[in-house]
Amino acid sequence: MKRLTSLDKINISRHLFGNPEKFPSFFTVYDEFASKGIGLAINIDPNSATGTLSHEHVLRAVDILKENPSITRKDAFEKMRQVNGLRSASDPSIAKVLDLAVRCVIMVDCAAKQHHSSSFKIGDYRPASWDMDEKFVDFVTRSFPEVSSMTGPAASHLSSEMFPSKAWELKRLGIEFRRTNNLAEHLLFDERKNYLFVFHQAQFLKAHIAKHCYSQDPFGLTFGESLKSGTLPPQLLVETLYSIQEVLFAAHDIKSGRILKKLISPRHGKFDPECYQYDALDLDVQPPEGFSYIYWGKRLTALRELFDKKPPRNRLEKWLQRQLSERNAFLVALVALLISIVVGIISIGLSAVQVWIAWMAWKHPKQ
Repeated sequence: MKRLTSLDKINISRHLFGNPEKFPSFFTVYDEFASKGIGLAINIDPNSATGTLSHEHVLRAVDILKENPSITRKDAFEKMRQVNGLRSASDPSIAKVLDLAVRCVIMVDCAAKQHHSSSFKIGDYRPASWDMDEKFVDFVTRSFPEVSSMTGPAASHLSSEMFPSKAWELKRLGIEFRRTNNLAEHLLFDERKNYLFVFHQAQFLKAHIAKHCYSQDPFGLTFGESLKSGTLPPQLLVETLYSIQEVLFAAHDIKSGRILKKLISPRHGKFDPECYQYDALDLDVQPPEGFSYIYWGKRLTALRELFDKKPPRNRLEKWLQRQLSERNAFLVALVALLISIVVGIISIGLSAVQVWIAWMAWKHPKQ
């Protein structure tokens, strides 16, 4: 398919974010997903009754989700069927348009189960899909479970000083940073590959925070209330941005800043360059007193715990870790005891030899 024109991008940006700014990282993902077998057309008549799909249909799907966040996927399908130009479209085509609309609003893959095996799992995370009879708001809430009982310094403070999990310290453990465009995968640590996934779409986060600032929304806005405005709760947005710019890559952290610059470069990580722009931290969205990371606190705490149990960085260390598991602890202790006994016997023997040499030297002094 043809890529979006500059005018198309401006119109979509204004519709989604309320401003006509350029969103290069966002539209890279948009183009990539839209080109996967959807067959979206550019500059067509949206009133046409043919089955040709356009980006206007994606924006119409966004409006349907905003108008009624409690709509089920099945009902959203039927709503899309009534849109001009979609009456003869295939079910897979409408599904793709609806999935892209969900990405535009919340940056989550709502068909993630289809892209992974049934056994796929990273930590306690399993891919989730929007079920046909499930309300949209329920799917979104399920994608970002709250950990309201999370307490302690790892979950209750915005400052990076409370977190030992700075980027350069994680890098020292051999952990590699991988960008993700799925917000639900933010701060996931893949222990098998030693990867830390970071949601890098900082400009997306800033634009949505700015929408809340403009509307003077309360910080504790719910998912249902936020989705009516086509955005996510301020708490989730601020947590995500702060975890990037105040925890992993704090502005005053020079060593972590070098890592971020490398991740931003096109030759390496291709992170959103806005990750390195710290202007959004001054936005007028003030967390309440006693703020805690109710969405990402558990994953941040898991990163902190990596320093207590450093993950193996190569095959040798992984092999040693397996050999030194609890089931082999007794054997290891026994071997250590035997080695200690052998060393003790050798030490006693050497001491006896030294005593004998000294005694012989005393008994037979040189003339």
